[in-house]
Amino acid sequence: MRHNIYLADDLSRAVQEAGLSISAVCQAALREEVRKVNAHRQATTDLEKVAERLRTTRSEHDAWLGELGHKEGVDWAREAATWPDLEELLDDSGPDPENGVWEWVDEVARERDLDRARDMETGSRFFEAFVAGAREVYDEVYPLM
Repeated sequence: MRHNIYLADDLSRAVQEAGLSISAVCQAALREEVRKVNAHRQATTDLEKVAERLRTTRSEHDAWLGELGHKEGVDWAREAATWPDLEELLDDSGPDPENGVWEWVDEVARERDLDRARDMETGSRFFEAFVAGAREVYDEVYPLM
């Protein structure tokens, strides 16, 4: 199939001087562009299935972080927390950066290969569950103090 293309005069002269085959160069360029367009279409069509799968994995990860956070909060409160650290953790303002809870959380992050900044900071699913687990221990041990 034949197609006509327009070349500016200066470009036409430069192509002739360089001895280039306009047909071969254009075909190669067009093949590459068609490949890019097709690749983009393939990557961006039917994304609802991809989104559903990703929502599921995010939900599962959040649930796992919650379970892990609760367990670690209970363990920390039972095994490592000092009374001031525990009370500070449960205070509405949250723990001070020097609070012993962060050493525990850092160790969990290393052991589980978690991103502490993303998965375990104050306000995260992990940390909310951690505080809930520590609070359960606190509420039960407080009357014994």
